Amino acid sequence: MSKRDWYAIYHIIALFFLKTVRRPEISEKIKIARGFGDLSENAEYDEAKKEQAEVEERIMVLDDIVKHARVISE
Repeated sequence: MSKRDWYAIYHIIALFFLKTVRRPEISEKIKIARGFGDLSENAEYDEAKKEQAEVEERIMVLDDIVKHARVISE
């Protein structure tokens, strides 16, 4: 396999991991943090929402890369 092939596989695996593992983990963190009370002074909630935004941004980038990928014959 070429370096390009490994790069493509990496992006697909990373996207799958973020969507199937990280999203549910972060969703659970947010759910737990909401239970701590007042969201305006809730550091756990703020951190989980920040983490969610970062993961969602990475998912969007990887989705775009995978959508626009082309198979090139060598």
